[in-house]
Amino acid sequence: MPESVSGWIWIFGAIVFLLCSNAVYALVELAIGGPQATINILSLIGETYDVSVTTYVVTSMLAAATFFGVLCSLFIRKLTVETAAAKISDAIESKLQHNQGQLEKVVTKRFANLSMNDFKITEHLKHIKIQLEENQGRIEKTDNARNKYNRTIEKQIITLKEMKRKIEKIESQLTPKPHLTSRSNIQEISGVGDKIADELKSAGITTVEKLIIEEPAVIAQRTKLSDSKIEKIQGAAQLLMIPRINENKAKLLQKAGITSANKLASQNPIPLFKKIANVAKNSDDTPTLEEITSYIKSARSNFTAFN
Repeated sequence: MPESVSGWIWIFGAIVFLLCSNAVYALVELAIGGPQATINILSLIGETYDVSVTTYVVTSMLAAATFFGVLCSLFIRKLTVETAAAKISDAIESKLQHNQGQLEKVVTKRFANLSMNDFKITEHLKHIKIQLEENQGRIEKTDNARNKYNRTIEKQIITLKEMKRKIEKIESQLTPKPHLTSRSNIQEISGVGDKIADELKSAGITTVEKLIIEEPAVIAQRTKLSDSKIEKIQGAAQLLMIPRINENKAKLLQKAGITSANKLASQNPIPLFKKIANVAKNSDDTPTLEEITSYIKSARSNFTAFN
């Protein structure tokens, strides 16, 4: 078992090193780009999948802490088993060798003078029995100590799980929620009143998801709405599905010519900021340059969902 544990220690040690390096990289990206930054986790294989740097930091630290806990438990178990087993084995072997020598001497004397040494042999055998019982007690104490270490490791695992739940709760609070989700009712879309909602529902379109995945021409054939009107509603829904874009900011984007997530994804932050600033005319709800940059990043990361 010690050889097997040693192999796992090397493996988990390498994993912990890589995870710690990954966590440091994520912290550097967080310090440079701020909480709104993203990291492409599939860059090594030539693919694109951006995630929030805050999520990446929390996940990396949690993974490193989990594997470090497992590594510590393996290392403690290896040390405990090897040290206890070696000490017990050496002590028992030494004591058995000593007892064997003593028994040989006693047997020799016994045969030389049976009547004289009967009592001494009996007492010595009692002494050996006592020593064997003491050795057995030491072995049981070693087992108890190992069980204690196992209980300590189990407590550490429970603590790590509790930390994970707390981190997930904090993460859910930090991650911005979009104004709309794919399961939202179509009447929550800006510009969709009761009349338009009834038309869409008559065509079987009751949620945002069903609206944005359907071709405008197909919806137009089922309803009295025009292709351009449907495209406008779909674009508004797409914008409202991007985190931090509310109805007022979606209207500002539409006034600036950004009528869909595809158009938003193709924009440069600075020129778009200038367009919106001219349209907003010092409105209190005017998005900042940082907010516009985060809109564009979110639209690009979800581009295929709207394409």
